[in-house]
Parts: sequence; C-alpha cells; structure tokens
Amino acid sequence: MIKATDQERGEAVSHWRQHIAGLKSAGLPNDVMSALGMMTAADNIGYEQGGVRPGDLGKWDVYEMCKEWGFTEAYSLLASGLTAAELKVENDRITLEHAGVDPDDPRAVREYHAVKAMNPGQLDAHIASLEARLGLPPLPR
Repeated sequence: MIKATDQERGEAVSHWRQHIAGLKSAGLPNDVMSALGMMTAADNIGYEQGGVRPGDLGKWDVYEMCKEWGFTEAYSLLASGLTAAELKVENDRITLEHAGVDPDDPRAVREYHAVKAMNPGQLDAHIASLEARLGLPPLPR
C-alpha cells in the first residue's frame, strides 16, 4: 500500500483548510461544513481505503464521500472544489469506457458519438454499408 508522505499530507491539509475557510461565506449548511472538516482531517489524508488522497484526486474523493453522505450535487461540488464542467468531462469518460471506447482516441470518440446520434434507419444503413465494405453477407433484419 502506498503511504502519503508527510509533505503530501501537510500540503493536502493546508489546501483543505484554505478551501474550507473560503467556503464559510458560501452558505453551506453546518452539516456539510462539519463533514468536510472530518473528511479532510490530517489523519484522513492518504491513499488508504476511505481516505482523501493528496492532490487533485482528493477532490474526487471528497465529492464521492459527499454524495455517499446524501448531500446534494451542488453542495458536493462546492465542498469538493470541483466544477460542473469537470464532473461532466469525467462522466463522459466513464460512459465511453463502459461502452468499450478509449476516451483518449479522438477517432473512436467521434465514431461513438456519430453512431449514438443515428436514428434506427440511419444505423441500419450504416451497418449495411460496413457489411458491404467488409464483404459480409447482410444480416437478416
């Protein structure tokens, strides 16, 4: 198991303390602020299961913990320091990976989105054109 160094832990604690101080004026409920304080306490920073990892990965840990604790999306984003745009990018990557598409391959991503945008008739025509290009007999439809 990888252990967080004292320097990583110190930097993470400093980051989260500054973040929490900045959130005090954001109007987050006390239960969210208390939970954030507990999640990011020095003894909870690390790579162990259930810990908040140092660096930017820690934002994702805090976001997931907030969601598990039942906080709203808006509160979870504010508490973690993530933006809605960052969340969308990550969710899109996960969707692509679950579909078997390499999110880092622009050609595969374009093809995936093109196929997803097709209506059933267009998809049938696309499949037929691929079958023809490959010299395969058409599948019965």
